[in-house]
Amino acid sequence: MNTVSDFLISYLEKYYGNKEIFYTKKGSQYVPFSYDELFSRVISLTNYFDENGISEGDKAGIISENRFEWVITDIACIFTKIISVPVYQSLSAEQIEYILNDAEVKICFVSNEAILEKVLKIKDKIPSLKKIVVYNETGKDNAVQFTEISKNGNYDIDVLKKLSTNINPDDELTYIYTSGTTGEPKGVILTHKNIASNIKGCMKVLKINEEDVFLS
Repeated sequence: MNTVSDFLISYLEKYYGNKEIFYTKKGSQYVPFSYDELFSRVISLTNYFDENGISEGDKAGIISENRFEWVITDIACIFTKIISVPVYQSLSAEQIEYILNDAEVKICFVSNEAILEKVLKIKDKIPSLKKIVVYNETGKDNAVQFTEISKNGNYDIDVLKKLSTNINPDDELTYIYTSGTTGEPKGVILTHKNIASNIKGCMKVLKINEEDVFLS
């Protein structure tokens, strides 16, 4: 397995069905999500990309804390060969503007209304930016609601298998921007091979199995 999509397909084949993959806290409860629910939402989002002309090689900004929607977005980008550009939500509007322009981001996912306001403030200064999607419910009509474009519905593993056949180890996967302590932030390009080799390296030294639970 030499791509991140290879790993995802491998585990989907092993745990196809309603096995829980993810828990997210809502109020005082941890709510489970199954493999089927996660990947049906991923497929829904890949369809949105296709319908709106967001395709291979385009960049998707993600300005958010760790959350379930972040995972859906990232996996949808992986399978459609859209390059993810994660951005710290604590950055100023000016810092976000620099990164989104430097990466030529075409669609930007934001966590909440506060971050949405930051991006709306600079949107006209980012020529490449065509769509803004917000994870939290908001009354704003100048952003797309994530719940509307990533729905739990039909899930077909063959759809993801077909997309995966088009992915190569040297394909760019994500741009990780440096903190910019010695100048402007610089985008570090990571490929599928980079991340896959890290996964394989970890598996050699860490005894991880389906009984383990990870906190993000």
